[in-house]
This record gives sequence, structure tokens and C-alpha cells, in this order.
Amino acid sequence: RGAESSTVFSQEILCALDSRPARLNENLRMSAQATIADIVKLTGDVIGWFAAGAVLVAYALVSTGRVRAASYSYQILNLLGGLGLGVNTFYYMSYPSTALNIVWALVAVYAIWQLLVAKSRIGPPRTP
Repeated sequence: RGAESSTVFSQEILCALDSRPARLNENLRMSAQATIADIVKLTGDVIGWFAAGAVLVAYALVSTGRVRAASYSYQILNLLGGLGLGVNTFYYMSYPSTALNIVWALVAVYAIWQLLVAKSRIGPPRTP
């Protein structure tokens, strides 16, 4: 009986060793997938935090009178903030917030366009 159980035990070890590379390969593949998912999540989070910072800085600058609302710096900060928060909220499937942030960015695009149109109307000084 001892020899028989030893043989069964040896066969179990051989079977385990034979399937080990397959399991190892599967674990590595799952690990790589988790890593890619982690990188995508981290990227979305970083974009969201920078975008939130851009909107907050824009608000603080206008509220303290350091920039005008009709300035490129304010509108570009709002554009970047709206787009970044739109990406972040889309990743987390918060679609109402995504829509709000995309509209926020579009308002900034319109304001930048208005600034450019106003600047082109002024034009360069005329020489006599």
C-alpha cells in the first residue's frame, strides 16, 4: 500500500508540474490585463484631478480679480478643465456629468472664438 500511494502521489506531482506552465502563463496574462486596467484607471484619475485643478484655478483667478473672464487664460483653463472632467466622468459612466463638462468646454470654445473675432476686428494699427 505504501508503494501504491507513493506512485499516486508521484503521478499527482507530475500532473501538477505539467499544468504549471499553463497556469503560470494564465496568471501572467491576467496580471498583464490587470496592469493595463490599472494604468487606464490611473490615467483617467490623473486627468480628472488635473482638470478639477484647472477649473478651480480659473475660478480662483477670476474671483480674486487676477484675470478677466474675457481672457484667453481663463477660457483655456475652463476648456481644459471641461474636457478633462468630461473624460474622467465618461470613464466612470457618469453621463450627466460628462454632458455638463462637455457643454462647459464648448462654452469655453465659443468664448475663445469670440475673443479671436474681437481681436481680428481691431486689427493692426493703420499707418497714414
